[in-house]
Amino acid sequence: MKTILAVAVTAWLALGGLRPAGAVPVPGRPPALIDMQHTAWTARDGAPPNIQDIEQTDDGWLWLGTGDGLYRFDGAQFELYQPRSGSLFSSGILAMGRLADGRLWMSFTGGGLALLQGDVSTTYDKADGLPRAAVYKVVQEANGRLWVATSSGIAQLQPGARRWTDANAALGLPAKFLALDLMQDRRGTFWLLSPAGLFSRPPGAPVFAKVAEQHVAGRLAETPDGRVWASQPGGHGMQLVYAPPDVKAAVPDMSMADTIKFMFDHAGNLWSAAHEGVRQVTFEGGKPVVREFTAQQGLTGTSVSALHQDHEGNIWIATPEGLDQFRSRRVQELQLAPMLTFGAPLLAGSHGDVWIDQYYYSALGAAPLHYGPGAGDATLVMTLYRDPRGQVWSGARDGLWQVNGKQRVHIPPPADLGKRRFIAILDMVMDADGGLWVSFAGSGVFRLKDGAWAALGGLSELDKAVVVSMAADTAGRLWFATVDNVVFKLEGSKVTKLGAKEGLKLGEIDAIMPYRNGVLVGGLPGLMWFDGKVFRSLKGANEARFSGVKGVLVAPDGRVWINSSQGLQAIDAKEMDQAMQQPDYAVRVVQFNFNDGVRGISANESSTPRLTRLSTGELLFATSSGVYRLDPQRYPTNPSPPPVHITGIWSDKAAQPLRPAQPQVHLPPSPESVRIDYTALSLTLPQRVQFRYLLEGVDTQWQEAGNRRSAYYTTLAPGSYRFRVLAANEDGVWNTEGASVLLVVPPTLVQTAWFKLLCVAVVALLAWGVHRLRLRQALRRMQRSFDVRAAERERIARTLHDTYLQGVQSLILRFNSIKAALPQNDAVRQHIDAALDAADAVVEEGRDQLLELRVHAVCQGELAPALEAACGAACQQQGVAFALDEQGPRRALKAEVKDELFAIAREAVANAVRHSGSDQVRVQLVHDSAGVMLQVRDQGKGFDDHVLPVAQRARHWGLTGMRERATRIGATLTIDSKPGAGTVVEVALRARVAYR
Repeated sequence: MKTILAVAVTAWLALGGLRPAGAVPVPGRPPALIDMQHTAWTARDGAPPNIQDIEQTDDGWLWLGTGDGLYRFDGAQFELYQPRSGSLFSSGILAMGRLADGRLWMSFTGGGLALLQGDVSTTYDKADGLPRAAVYKVVQEANGRLWVATSSGIAQLQPGARRWTDANAALGLPAKFLALDLMQDRRGTFWLLSPAGLFSRPPGAPVFAKVAEQHVAGRLAETPDGRVWASQPGGHGMQLVYAPPDVKAAVPDMSMADTIKFMFDHAGNLWSAAHEGVRQVTFEGGKPVVREFTAQQGLTGTSVSALHQDHEGNIWIATPEGLDQFRSRRVQELQLAPMLTFGAPLLAGSHGDVWIDQYYYSALGAAPLHYGPGAGDATLVMTLYRDPRGQVWSGARDGLWQVNGKQRVHIPPPADLGKRRFIAILDMVMDADGGLWVSFAGSGVFRLKDGAWAALGGLSELDKAVVVSMAADTAGRLWFATVDNVVFKLEGSKVTKLGAKEGLKLGEIDAIMPYRNGVLVGGLPGLMWFDGKVFRSLKGANEARFSGVKGVLVAPDGRVWINSSQGLQAIDAKEMDQAMQQPDYAVRVVQFNFNDGVRGISANESSTPRLTRLSTGELLFATSSGVYRLDPQRYPTNPSPPPVHITGIWSDKAAQPLRPAQPQVHLPPSPESVRIDYTALSLTLPQRVQFRYLLEGVDTQWQEAGNRRSAYYTTLAPGSYRFRVLAANEDGVWNTEGASVLLVVPPTLVQTAWFKLLCVAVVALLAWGVHRLRLRQALRRMQRSFDVRAAERERIARTLHDTYLQGVQSLILRFNSIKAALPQNDAVRQHIDAALDAADAVVEEGRDQLLELRVHAVCQGELAPALEAACGAACQQQGVAFALDEQGPRRALKAEVKDELFAIAREAVANAVRHSGSDQVRVQLVHDSAGVMLQVRDQGKGFDDHVLPVAQRARHWGLTGMRERATRIGATLTIDSKPGAGTVVEVALRARVAYR
């Protein structure tokens, strides 16, 4: 029942109580139209129906409370909103507003209240003590306490509390009553409106006091000057209930505002629902001036359900069918006498006056003076020109005229034109000598001087040229533009023809204007600049185009203005400087078009000029629909940088958009495509908002996105990427802080670090296995080589034993026989004994060499005992002390390793004994897991400095042999010796090569 009552009361309030709003201010005379630019959104544009209330929060979002729920709008897209945390009630929204701390409140047709802050919703219903009634208003005191006005009275919520309390009795109000509206003014006074009356509660007062009777539904509002108003529909209009003592302005008549749907804008103007539309009441000289805008003029509906003014000053109107915006116009259409020429020619005077078509205006807004002969095709004015002396010339279909005030003086045309019914003058210009150049369609260019016409001005180069636009520069040069992509430059008597060879590519040139040392030329394809040598095209940034150019003007501040099919365009002088220095530079363009109140486009007719600058600094330009004025110094601009938000992040592998509620967002692994949605909340002209973005780690520079509100990326590798986006409003005011979010792309299984380490380990293991296999194969080859060499050595040893040693032994036996035959004291016998001793030595040396060849016979048993026996014996024979130090547990050595180590040690000991002069030799043998190490050390005289580098003495091969033996088994041999400091011979061998 309560819900039904709430809905019924809401319907009653929406209808305005007793009667529809909209009394006509002046009977029989409809109000003027609201003089603001209008934009509408309907269901075709995505606007939700049945908008009940409008509010804007500090973050820039425009919120729409509808019968279908809560929507938010950024000027480009409507979004049905759901909070990130918490929820909203499922019924439609009844009322909505903003609290002092910035939170958005909304009440629902089915009961309940929600507070929204930072994507977090907090809801209250009867379980929290909120009355089971319709909530019409929520107010927050300075101390944070909340008040609600409901269909059953007032309830309050203390700061930090969760439960609401009934405050009717405490405030001196009835136990149950209908509280239609509640407001706290800037002084802190509470105002309460109900059918029972109007109540107030000043600061510090404990209870409300009735100050006036109120018998019908109404609403409260405060104007910027502090006056408080209450509406009282039913023929009473708006009633002033409080005025600050310091406000002395007269109280305007507000009886026409007979509705509960109203508001005061920042300037104090009244906006309200009207009959079949919306009404604006401005107060000029204390008197109300009423303007309206209805469905017939383009309002989305015939009844107004909500009004709101945003931070930028735009007015928003909601109807059951859509949403409307009213904003200040930058360009004003002139209210002129009926135009006779399609795309009227414009000519500025020197005192703020202007000639437009066949009329002269002493000032904009002044009454027109008709200087032409009247309407009709025969007298249409096509060209207006004011020469350097101030004389005005008119080129009409009935000829060339001098214009003096309201009088025209006819100038006879050239005789070459013959008798024509109509004459078409395309353009005029005066040279430095006072000669007037006139281009006649179909006849060419003529020069008028001292009343005489000269065809082509005496210049044969202009023969057959169809000149459509002419200009004179400050250097005295004349410029002629033609329909066939040619520009002629006349300097003195010299004519220079410029065309495609110099880069000109416009076709018909409809506008020409001297600029710096050259000219600007425009036509259907665009705008070009001649720098004295070549023509260069001007390009616009952010997809701005120059097309259908009909007029070009250079202002005193250097700004270039263009009248084109895109509307009125402006290029700042600094942008032009940049374009002159960098031919590929895209200039930033300020646009004035249909979004600013301009209707139509630059007409295709040949009237000229289409663009002029008044002496007051204002610009006038003509389109196919009228003449418009713009004050470049005073048109309304938007100084507010737009708040920037990242609204969603989509991934090809995410089923739903990922909303960046946190500054860090985790994407699925290995996303093939990522779309990042963003927006900027500049509501005045959202279609002109410009964006630039950067993904750190991918982009090397800012990406200019124009008005596009999405960024796309593909195949992002694992890692962290910060996405940043900046935006500028329609006037180029940038929010340089913008918005950012950190994107984290986790690796897939094959992209993880441990997987890569595992792959590295597997590869290393495979490499190690291949290495072991190759090493084993190499060792086998080495072993086979050792076996072959050992067999060969055995064969050589056997051969030497069977031949050389046996032969020497036979000779010894024969010599012994000869010796035995000689007398004992024979001198020859002594010589034979000496020879036999020498032969025995040779045999002994031969046996030693045979032992060297028979390597497997060198070391018998373990290496250490063999070294101790052989080396110890050799030292003992020479009277040298010998010591062997074995460290580490013995391990089985490969046979060839053991034999070569034995041979190296024996050679080293033999060298020490024979050559070092040392009285002691020490041998150290170390076995460990790393390998085996053999060291022979003496304390003798050492090697000379010249011996070690070549590793041998003359006719001695011991050191070389030791190195060769070490190399054969893969060992490292080092010899450390200095004269007088002894010698250390060390052999080291790795375990896998040394041990079995």
